[in-house]
Amino acid sequence: MPPDAALYTALARSGRLDKLVSERVLRKVTCPFDTDYALYEYTSETLFDANWSAEAQAARGLVVDAASGRVLCNPMPKFFNLNEVEATRIKNLPDEPFIALEKLDGTLILVWRDPKRNEWIYNTRGDWKNEFIEWAKELPLDKKNLDPEYTYSFELIHPKNRIVIDYGARRELVLVAVRRAGTGEEEPWARLKLIAGRLGASVPREFADFKIEDIGFEPNQEGYVLLYPGGFRVKVKSPAYVKIARVINALGPKLVIDLIRGKEYRAVSQQVPPHIRQQLDDVASVVRTRHQKLMNEAEKAMREIQSLPTPKEKALWIQNNLDPEPASVAFALWKDKDPEGTAWNLIRKNITRE
Repeated sequence: MPPDAALYTALARSGRLDKLVSERVLRKVTCPFDTDYALYEYTSETLFDANWSAEAQAARGLVVDAASGRVLCNPMPKFFNLNEVEATRIKNLPDEPFIALEKLDGTLILVWRDPKRNEWIYNTRGDWKNEFIEWAKELPLDKKNLDPEYTYSFELIHPKNRIVIDYGARRELVLVAVRRAGTGEEEPWARLKLIAGRLGASVPREFADFKIEDIGFEPNQEGYVLLYPGGFRVKVKSPAYVKIARVINALGPKLVIDLIRGKEYRAVSQQVPPHIRQQLDDVASVVRTRHQKLMNEAEKAMREIQSLPTPKEKALWIQNNLDPEPASVAFALWKDKDPEGTAWNLIRKNITRE
């Protein structure tokens, strides 16, 4: 389970979050209206490598006040598909009753109170301002019934925000979690429904007859969320949704690499919708960084072996001083056998997606 906000306060004060930013585990976005406020989300690199530390799971729009170390926005942490990680294998699921809810195919919107300005702030997982936030602000929400001690996690459903599932003209904020910012304590399902009613928001559909040993899916459904006491969640996605999502995800690391190599990336990326283009740009940044790192290591190796007298000594130096991937690129550079292509092939072979 991800650490609670009290632990994150300690991490923020110790510089741990910014260290994870320097290691590319997290991404930091400084607030445009208060430079003490920083938003943290997990990076594309973390996603591709499945490097799911507790901190990365919690960084889904986490907002910290650097001046005080106080957590201001404590979002619902990332959760995983059935059998995706050890904790979500069927044999390891909690031996407790759960509630089966509809998994909505929207965008996470976080709403929290800015204590300095006494204003309600909206942000997404990785941004302070975007079209999703503007659409969310247009939807009714009875803010007088919001509690400033809590972070409210909504799923935005909007005709302009179709990802895979077609919700038609549906426009609404669906309340999916309410967490106390200072502790990470989550409101139980029964309480969540009452809060949603007071806010004028909806909640996900509940499926009373769900059986984990005999899962059925409706047409045009992403899947289910299994909600356990304490807030532990498991995703169960429909095979039809997964198939379509995989087609969309073909616009991912391997295709991005192929487009970059073929010098077609810019032309193609300009033709896709803005939210997909941002994903492609994130992927492109990751793979280009990895490629440059491999090339830098290979070029450094060439400088190191330049003074060695024999080819055997040069080869042994590369083998003994470099990891396998940079060593392969270094050998290609030494032998003038397309080191750039070798680096791309290694990245394409090894990179994975969620």
